[in-house]
Amino acid sequence: LLSGDPLIVLSGHAGTGKTVMLLKAANHLCQLGKKCLFLTYNTALIADLKHTMNILYPRRHSLEMQSMHSFLIGLMTKAGIWKHGLYDVSRDFDHAVATLHPVMQNHQITVDYEYIFVDEAQDWRQKEADILRHYSCNSHIVIADGVDQFMYSDEHTEWGRSPFPKLKTSLRQRANLVSFAKIFASKFGVYWDVKPSRDIPGGRIIVTNDYNPTLHDDLRKDAQEHGCTAYDFMLLAPLSLVENGKFKLLDKYRENNINLYDGIDKANRQKIYSSVNHQNDECRVYTYESCRGLEAWTTVCLKFDEYNGIIYKVLKKHERVL
Repeated sequence: LLSGDPLIVLSGHAGTGKTVMLLKAANHLCQLGKKCLFLTYNTALIADLKHTMNILYPRRHSLEMQSMHSFLIGLMTKAGIWKHGLYDVSRDFDHAVATLHPVMQNHQITVDYEYIFVDEAQDWRQKEADILRHYSCNSHIVIADGVDQFMYSDEHTEWGRSPFPKLKTSLRQRANLVSFAKIFASKFGVYWDVKPSRDIPGGRIIVTNDYNPTLHDDLRKDAQEHGCTAYDFMLLAPLSLVENGKFKLLDKYRENNINLYDGIDKANRQKIYSSVNHQNDECRVYTYESCRGLEAWTTVCLKFDEYNGIIYKVLKKHERVL
C-alpha cells in the first residue's frame, strides 16, 4: 500500500478475507500517521466492523468509518446539490447522484484523506464510483470487490484492474459454512470458487419457523463448547418480524431468557456492540436485508420461506444441519 499505486483492487468471493485485510491495512496506515477513511454500505455493518476493530486493536485505533451514502451526501452538500432537511435518502439520493455526475468538473471539492478503503465495492453503481474517484484523485483508493456478491445491482462496476490474483481460500467463513455455500450454489448451477480453510473449522446454519428456548439453549451450549460468545450467535428475520423499526418479538424472546441485541433498531446501530452486551449474554438479530458482511458461529434463519420461497424449497429438500 505504500508503493504509490493510486488504486489497489482485492477481488474474491464472500469469506475470502477482503474486509479484514482492508481493516488491518487501514489500521497500520493510521498508526503511521496517515489519514484514512473506511467506506462501506450500511450502518449495521459499520457497527459490526467497529466491534471487530475493538477486538483486533483493543487499545487504540483511529480509523474513521462512514457509510457510502453519508460520504456522497457530504460531497453533494458541498456542491450545493443536497439540501439537508429537504431531501430524503431513500427518495432523492439517486437523483442527486445523477445531477452531480455530469457536472463534476465544475466543483472544486477536495477530499482530505490519504487513503480511502472501499468495502463491498461491487455494490457501488458506476456513477457513484466515478464520483468517488473524481473527487478523491489525490487519495490512494483500496477496493474490496466481492465479484458477484451483488445486493443492490447486478451490473458490474468498473473500478480498475487488480494487480493481485483473485482470492480463493476462505479466511473468514467457517469451513462448514463454506461447504454449505458450495453445495447450495451447485443446486442453482453456480460455480462458487472458494476453498474451505482447515484452520477455521465449524459453523452452523439453522432454518426454522419455531425458535424456542429449548433450541436456543442447545445451540448456545454447542457454541460455548467451541469457545464462542454471545456475539458469535446471530438471528436473521424477515420484514414481517419488524414493527416500528424494531424486532417485533424482542420482548417475547427476552421473557423466555433469549437475550438479544436488536440490530434492527436504528438507535442501536449507531452504537458498538460492547462489553455490556457480552455481560448481558445478548445475541444479535438483524433483517436479511441488512446482514451483508456480518459473521457468526451459529446463524438462525427465521421464517426464511418469507424471504425467498425458492431458496427455502431447496433447503427443505436437502435438510441437513451442518
